[in-house]
Amino acid sequence: MRIAIPVYRFRVSPVFDFSTMAMVIEIENSKENGREEIDLSALDLQDRVERLKKANTDILICAGISLPLHRMLTLSGIKVFPGIVGQIDEVTHAYLSGRLKEKQFMMPGCCRRRKRRGGHCGNLRQR
Repeated sequence: MRIAIPVYRFRVSPVFDFSTMAMVIEIENSKENGREEIDLSALDLQDRVERLKKANTDILICAGISLPLHRMLTLSGIKVFPGIVGQIDEVTHAYLSGRLKEKQFMMPGCCRRRKRRGGHCGNLRQR
């Protein structure tokens, strides 16, 4: 499995649509097996999707993402976990240990907004 996380200064980038770099992490037997940085600068939304597909990405973990890009990724077979913040290493470890829904990784206000729109944080189910 390959997980992509947009990066800004060793943290999850605030908005995937405008991120210039992503870390693609290879996971094997529930352990990290390697990393690769991919350049996203100057790519439009469709090109971002294609770049992640070319990197064999299965999952995108991000903070903010536009609804059109979220839909494009989902339709291309990439599962999206939005509303996640933190240091890249901590977020990766939290995903691998099933703790990504913990409050410290949730974007401030994320759950409240989802509840108002009829959603909930439970849609961050893993695996």
